[in-house]
This record gives sequence, C-alpha cells and structure tokens, in this order.
Amino acid sequence: MLRALSTWLYDGDPLALVAFERPLEMVKALWSENPPYFEGLIRDHMLGNPHRATLKLLPDPELLKRLEAEERRWLERTKAMMSPAELEALLESTLRSRELQEVTVTSETSVVLPTLRRVDLTPEVLRIPLEISEEAQTHVLYHPLTTNSILYLDLGFDLRVLPQDLLPYATVFGQLLLEIDPNLARRISGLAGGIHVRILASEAKGDMPGPIWLFLRGKTMADKADELLSILHDMLSAVNFDNPERFSRIARRERARREAEMWRGSRMLNLRLRAHFSEAAWVDDQLTGIGSLPSLDRMIREAETDWPSVLERLETLRTALVNRNAMLINITLDPPSCSRFRPLLTSFLEDLPISPVDRAHWSLSELPTKEGFIIPSEVNYVGKGADLFRLGYTLHGSIFAIVRYLNMSWLWSKVREEGGAYGVYAMFDHLSGVFTFLSLHDPHLVQTLNVYDGTGDFLRHSTLSEDELMGSVIGAVGELERFQSTSDQGFISMARYLTGEDDETRQRLLEELLSTTSAHFKEFADILDALRREGYTVILADEERLRRAGLPPHHLSNVKL
Repeated sequence: MLRALSTWLYDGDPLALVAFERPLEMVKALWSENPPYFEGLIRDHMLGNPHRATLKLLPDPELLKRLEAEERRWLERTKAMMSPAELEALLESTLRSRELQEVTVTSETSVVLPTLRRVDLTPEVLRIPLEISEEAQTHVLYHPLTTNSILYLDLGFDLRVLPQDLLPYATVFGQLLLEIDPNLARRISGLAGGIHVRILASEAKGDMPGPIWLFLRGKTMADKADELLSILHDMLSAVNFDNPERFSRIARRERARREAEMWRGSRMLNLRLRAHFSEAAWVDDQLTGIGSLPSLDRMIREAETDWPSVLERLETLRTALVNRNAMLINITLDPPSCSRFRPLLTSFLEDLPISPVDRAHWSLSELPTKEGFIIPSEVNYVGKGADLFRLGYTLHGSIFAIVRYLNMSWLWSKVREEGGAYGVYAMFDHLSGVFTFLSLHDPHLVQTLNVYDGTGDFLRHSTLSEDELMGSVIGAVGELERFQSTSDQGFISMARYLTGEDDETRQRLLEELLSTTSAHFKEFADILDALRREGYTVILADEERLRRAGLPPHHLSNVKL
C-alpha cells in the first residue's frame, strides 16, 4: 500500500509499483541481451553521475527557545488584535472542544457499520506441528510446514551457561560473528534471506527457568542449505575476533541503536519495568535495554585501553556457547526438502565441539521502586507496572479484552486526546504476570501517573455496552491469534516449547476470552487498585521534571536524543 503512494500521489498509476512481474521480465530480458546491463546502470546513474549534493545537519541548542519565543510573540500580537467578543468566542470554542473530547462514543453516536460477533470467530487456537528429536546429541525442533522449498533455520545458544561478567557481551558477540570478517560478511550478503541475530528472553510457565537464548536466524532456498551451513560453520569456528577497531565500531553502533530506541521510548520503558520482577526480563534489559548502556560504554573503553582482556572474554564466550550441549536447532521446512537437509545438518553438528555444561547463577541487582532517567527532551516517557500474580491475580483470558478496552477508551481519551501524548498503552505478559502502563512523547508526567492510578475506578464505574464488550473481545482475539507467516510460526512454536506454553493452556485462555462478560471488567478493578498502591515507576524526562515529580534522577551518560 505504501509503495503505491510513490506514484499515486503524483497522479501516476497506483499499481505500477505493486505489479512487479512485467517489469521483472523486462529487466531479465535486457540483462540476457546485455550481460553488463546492471554494471551500466551503476556506471551511468551512480559512479558517473555528475550531480552531487552535500547536506549537513548541524545541531542548534537554542533553536527550540527561539521558536517558542517567536510563537509567544505571535500569540501576543494576535490576542492584541482581537476584540473582547472574539476572545470570549475563542474561550467558549476551546471549552466546547474539551467537552467533546470527554464524550464517550456509544452505539447511538457512532456510525452503524457491519461488525463481527462472537459466533463469527474461530473458537480454536492455531496449532503448529512440532517434532522433537536429537541430531548428533543436539536438541532439534522441526516444524513440517509448507515453505515453498525455503529453509528457515534458527541456531540457538543458551546464554544461561555464561558467567555474569560475560553476559553483556552476548549481543555484540552475535553481531561480531556476522560482521567482523569481511569475506564472511560478503558470503552472508550473497545468501538469499541472509542471517540475523535475535535475543529470546522470557519467563516460563510454572517453575521452569525462563529461556534466555541468542539465535542466529538464517533463511535460504533448500537447495542452498549446504552454503548456509558452511557459512555458519566458518562463523562459529574460524572467525578471528582480533580486530579492536571493528569491535569498537560494532559496539558503538549497538549503543547508538539503544539511544534510537530510547527516543521511541515504549519498548525501553517496558523492558525496564519488567526487569523489576523477573530474571529473564532483567537479563533482557541488561542485553538490549537501558541496563545495557553502562556495559556498552565499558566495552568501548576497554577495547581502547585493554584489548587483550576483551579478546580473551570473546574467546571464552565462544567456547562456552559453541557447544552442542548448550545449543538448539529449530527448522521450518516442507517434509520432502527436510529429508534431504537432515544429513547435511548431522554432518554440520558433528563437526562442532561438545562438552558438559553448567548453568550459571547470576546475582540480580535490586532496582528501586521509582526510577527516573534524565534525557534531553521536551517530552516524557511515563511507565508504571506491577507483577499481578504477586498481587493475588489468577490468570483468566478476560484480561486480554480488558487491556484492549483500556487502550481504546480510558487511556486513549485521558492521556492521548486530553493529555496530548503521542501514544499510550497498557500491556500484559501472561507468562510473567507483569502488567505495565506506558506513554511516549508525553507532555505530562504526574498527570499521566494520576490517570494510571485512576484506571481501577474507571473500570469499577464503567457500564459497557454490548458493542463495546464485543469490540474488546474481538480485538483481543485478533491480537492473540494474529496472522503468522511461515517463518514466524516456526519461531513462535519454538518459543512456546521453551517456555512450556502448551496448546491446551492457549485454548483455555481463548475460551475464557470468548466468554468474557462485563463482570470480569469490574472484578479486575481491585487488582488495578493494588497496582496503584504497590506498582513500580520508571520515567524518562529532563532533570527538572523528574525533580518536580519527586523521582531520583539517574544520569545516563552520553544519552543524547
């Protein structure tokens, strides 16, 4: 759809960029007639193109102040030119606008459109086929799905074998495997689908330890599987880490990514809040969230001042992770192709080392109940959350509908429409029990926290219409059982296996969701009251706003947004 706008906005054919078959055939024909066709395009339009433009973006720390002063002067001039009657009319219009924002949309005031009902929903969860086996003493999960001969391969490394001092290196280690060797990087770029790094950190069902894994996710055509495995073998066995310049560049880029995510706000807030309540979330924050910033800074400094120690840690980390007893293979592939792939996989695994492993015991640092992080921003990121299981909540599928309703009604109205925030969400992780409120690009701070704290009263006194109830249930079903691509199905199924989440539990939650009534909403109000009293708070804002809110500001060194 977005691609169509490139031509459509300028009176062109909206389907010109969507229908790709005819242009692709034309390019193939031109290439067959003239093999250096692409080289010519590069020469004429890039290397030999005389048109050049240099654009420099220079920061101006005084720009915002000048713009605000200019806006104040304009407002004063405009007000001076208005009569008392015009000022009164403007005030009435503003008050009327605020009243309209607070009006609850009902079935009588909304436009009547065809809607789904409960009977229209599929009452069964999607069950993804999974076969569990061992190849060369390595755990293998296989999902026999129709993939059109495309191999989706996830190579996992259990981070629980790492001592705590090596844990922060995990994400940089994954990127080093992909990028530190230029020749290997070129081979990866020539592989259809490529390889990328993914961290999986989650709570697990019951008393199981939560999975904390580093994955190398590869994708290619099944007939190119030998090349993918060859690249992975060389990556794990032959990569030379002794390149401090490239290590520093990758570590700095990882840090820049964290800073960019700070600007988006909600994910970093959610990670930090959840880190108060579970080991897996704490590790996730240390690897990819706010908690990773000090570690990345330390790595960058040590790479410049004590590279031999950094190199030794990287080699120790590789020895710990590249061990068949600490690895997992996840395959998504159609059965005929998989029968040809299995011998290749066995040969690949047999060439990797194997030794006994011991899971490490980490000492988690206790986080304060209220955290404020200073960022140079005119807007705030406001979060509050709690572990509902610790507050006495028993998991029921109705919570998904309740979260959906809060996001589309109370929070949207109070924090976004009236408060002016760019976004606001309530989120719930049914494995850990952690419920979080999150706002981003929010001009308010204490006011938003007051809205969060008033959510229980809102639910307690709400009278849901049948349409509102159905809309919440249907929207929640859409999020719970959303469309999954073939590659997503294989990874999601593996994650469920690692967390102990079985199809029977998922089916029970879906049935409870479909049977949700307005009584469930009112019952949940008491749990949100407990969250109001015992919840943890994390806020990203400038120092003065944090002090006014009574939060202890923690400086994040060199965080510039």
